[in-house]
Amino acid sequence: MAVQEDKATRRHCWTCRQRRLVCDFTRPACRRCTADGRACPGYAAVKPVRLEWLVPGRISSRGRRQQQQQQEEEQSRNGCETSLLAQPQVPIDSATAHVLEAAEYYNTCIGPTVEPMMQVAPGLGVVEISPSVFHRFMAAPDYVRQIVVCSALGHRLCRSRYQNSPATAMLEQRFFRSRGLMIASLHDDIDANQLCDRVIVGIIALLVIDVRQGISHHSWRHHLEGIRRIIKMRGGQQLCASLGVVPSLLQFLLGSLAVLGDTTSPASDMAIRPDHLVLYNFLVDRYAARHDLFTMFPAPLFTETIRINYLRMRAAHGDPDLDPGLRIELRDEAEAILGRLYAFSPEKWAQSRSSFPSPSPPPSTTYEEDCQLIGRVYQTAVILYAIPSLQSVSVLPYSPLLSHDCTALCQRLHTLLQGSLSSPKFQRLLFWPLIVLGVHASKENPDTPSPHYQSFVRRHLHEIGRFTGTYNAQAALDVLDRFWPRGGGWDDCFDRPYLLYSSQGVDGRGLKD
Repeated sequence: MAVQEDKATRRHCWTCRQRRLVCDFTRPACRRCTADGRACPGYAAVKPVRLEWLVPGRISSRGRRQQQQQQEEEQSRNGCETSLLAQPQVPIDSATAHVLEAAEYYNTCIGPTVEPMMQVAPGLGVVEISPSVFHRFMAAPDYVRQIVVCSALGHRLCRSRYQNSPATAMLEQRFFRSRGLMIASLHDDIDANQLCDRVIVGIIALLVIDVRQGISHHSWRHHLEGIRRIIKMRGGQQLCASLGVVPSLLQFLLGSLAVLGDTTSPASDMAIRPDHLVLYNFLVDRYAARHDLFTMFPAPLFTETIRINYLRMRAAHGDPDLDPGLRIELRDEAEAILGRLYAFSPEKWAQSRSSFPSPSPPPSTTYEEDCQLIGRVYQTAVILYAIPSLQSVSVLPYSPLLSHDCTALCQRLHTLLQGSLSSPKFQRLLFWPLIVLGVHASKENPDTPSPHYQSFVRRHLHEIGRFTGTYNAQAALDVLDRFWPRGGGWDDCFDRPYLLYSSQGVDGRGLKD
């Protein structure tokens, strides 16, 4: 038994075996692969399918017994039938190789992390790039292919930063080169086709890629304005709603990015305006029953978040000190919002979600229980956002009653997150509530165990960043690290607009040319 275990621990990883290199046997991923910027396939006894993309028999290991070699060649022949290079054949040039490598990385390193989340929200991700999807990528314009390449490189780049890998500089160079090719190809297709659906998906994908890598943290409002102009050019939201997949994607991104972005912006510099309320309300009314955004963030709570944002903006741009009537009006609205938030029932909401017909029903038998948990987390988080953010603009008072409520809610949110963030299916869905808890972990807040909360938030932001391969978790931690020592109100934490968004990607499976 000991001999068998020793052989298993000294087995070379599959990449080192394929490249005929000496592996260092580090688990779960060897350092040689990490240093070269490769995704280590591990040490399993059976060759991973990802290695079947090579032509069977092209490369073989030396010194292997003939019987084992025949078995592996048979596995290669079987795996080739389901590989991404199945018929129709795609010529292997350098561009194809880059897309193939990216698809390989997605299927082995990104898709498996998305799959648990889809037990709760099946429409917020794509688990695998199938052969048919891969061939559609290869037949599409270059910017469509670069979406795959940029997404994979961005994920690898973020993880390499967390690991302080020497491959970071190389990955940065490759990422920005691919992003440049994507922009150039988009420019050419815009000139040729103006705003066809395919071009719009490319523009949206560029936004999501930039958000993931933190490129747009200083300019994300320009992206949102661009999306609004696209909607206007397509006839406005009412007309867009009847045109298919892309308009719904536009409105989903505009609504989710704008609303969540405003929560982490100072009241004096928010994106929301009176004319935006029509679009936001239309978004909720149309998609509350069938878009998985509203599994991640319950629609009734999302609506109240929009109202809180609008109330903050009005208070910041008005002058309640000079207009007592305005002060009373805003406070009455704030108290009404809090009343509806406290009255929200996660149990009833979860029952309503489970009763909606879905084209891709969640595989989890605990779907209703999962929805109840999400409802409790977001109910607590939205109240904890409402109170300090409205206190920062003098809409709500700094009273002992509200302070006591915040203390109890912080404890409740911490307990709920403790029990949920350990599960991979919730990590992507509870990013914003974790930020809310982080704001309440300031050392100036005497009612909360700040060091304990800070340690909890820091640890889980690191885990989410590594797990999702996005920059936003580190960006959120940078903001909180600057805020915690000095403390203050909500607007003291978010001194400028931040887009701290746990983006999932762009699903263009329903796209038509």
